[in-house]
Parts: sequence; C-alpha cells; structure tokens
Amino acid sequence: MKDIITLLRNEFENDIEKNGLLWRLSRPNTFIDLLMLESYKIKKEGFDYNSCLNVILFTFKGIFNMTNKIIDPLLDFDEVVNELNLEESKIKTEFIFYVEKAQEQNKIKECQSSSVEDEITQFKVLNNLGIDNYSVTVFEKAFYYFVYKMAEIKHP
Repeated sequence: MKDIITLLRNEFENDIEKNGLLWRLSRPNTFIDLLMLESYKIKKEGFDYNSCLNVILFTFKGIFNMTNKIIDPLLDFDEVVNELNLEESKIKTEFIFYVEKAQEQNKIKECQSSSVEDEITQFKVLNNLGIDNYSVTVFEKAFYYFVYKMAEIKHP
C-alpha cells in the first residue's frame, strides 16, 4: 500500500513539475475528453502503466476542479500564477488523501467487481451524452479503480 502511495506521489509531483498547474483553468468536460481519448488508446494499444497513470492523473484533476473553485481564466497571467503557487501544496495534499482513500477496504471491494473495459467505456458514453454537469462521483469511481489496478501493473 505504501509503495503505491509513494509511487503515485512521485508521479504526480513529476507531472506538476513537467506540465504545471494550468489544468486548474479547465472545466470537467476537458477531463472527460482526455479520458475518452485515453480509452481509445487503451483499446488500440492495450492497458499498461502509462495509460493507468494518465487515467489517475486526469480523474484527479477533474475531482479537484469540481470540488474547488476553478481559477478564473479571465485573470491576468500574474494573478493566475499567484493563485497556482498558493494552491500547489493543497493540491498535492488532496491527491495523497484520495490515493489513501482508494486503499480503503470498502473501495477495494467495489473495484474488484469492475474491469478496465467497464471503466473506460463510461468515458465514451459520458462524452457522447454531452452532459455539461458531471457528478464528481464519476471521476472518483474511476480514480479509485485505476489506483487499485496500479497495484497489479508492472512498473517501469
């Protein structure tokens, strides 16, 4: 359990270092689109460490933006950077909170009854429905499942 937490913490911090936090300006639809694209990639190329990690990162970003006010894209650049700098620690803490929550026995039991195919199919369905107001539960369910699957995947 601790290894997965450490692994995902490091991967999340690497993602922030590489890509920054500008995703805080994104609407939930953006993450559904990214998840749908990842589901096509999984169907074409197979399910592996990188695809699992991408789903975890996209779903967390959707969760965070839905449970916290999205940064106003109309702010000037310096204000956006200031907001992001103030939030970085909170974002990292919340990521670890969700990873630890995914390790709870009741979440693991829920995940055992699903499959990668079931989970990725929902992204396509949601995208095709064109809903503008997703429930955070959609993102949480996928996040917990793919954290669960990460423990079964060979890491590079």
